[in-house]
Amino acid sequence: MISANYVSLNQGIINNLKHHYKKRWLQFMIQQYEQQINPLKLMNLYFAVRWITQAWSCDVTNTTVYRCFQKAKILPQQQPITLPSEPPPDLNSLYQTVQRVGNIQDAMSLEEFLNPEGEDLAVQEQDLQEVDLEDLIQQHTGQVLEGEEAAAEDEEVVEIVVLSRAEALKAVELLQRYQEHQEGATIGEIRHLVQLKRLIRLTLSNHQQQLTLEGWFT
Repeated sequence: MISANYVSLNQGIINNLKHHYKKRWLQFMIQQYEQQINPLKLMNLYFAVRWITQAWSCDVTNTTVYRCFQKAKILPQQQPITLPSEPPPDLNSLYQTVQRVGNIQDAMSLEEFLNPEGEDLAVQEQDLQEVDLEDLIQQHTGQVLEGEEAAAEDEEVVEIVVLSRAEALKAVELLQRYQEHQEGATIGEIRHLVQLKRLIRLTLSNHQQQLTLEGWFT
């Protein structure tokens, strides 16, 4: 039996995180389809981890977490705080746009996309001892078994290009220039960009100094 605590957290925090993560996945698909690119060929672990991290850091609020723990009765006995409900985003419009720009005729339902069959299968406590650690590592790191090596070789590997410090600095400067000419731009937004630019300049300067010092010993 799945405990009431798990159900409350799953339907609240996990569900909220999942919606925000898949919102980014849908937006990515729309961008790629509009450029006549198949997003399924570009999707990889890097994007998944990036979107989940952003969803957790930027979208899942303290209010959502608190309300779910309160409902699950995990919090210690104390006077509850009344906070407004924060439902997950409505993805119907985005999902329909993906089907249209991707010319997808026989798409799964939105509910199936959000909650694939078998995703939430509960693992009984007594079954945890039977889990093969190697299988888990292979599943989450992308390592393959011998019988799967041939199939993996046929898959396209998309290389993630990491920008240099100088390229990142130019990008932030360009973004700052853009934002400074937007009517709705706030001082806080500009301040964040200036701080980020200073941080990149500092790391760039420290890196150059390190290379200069290493030159004396080579």
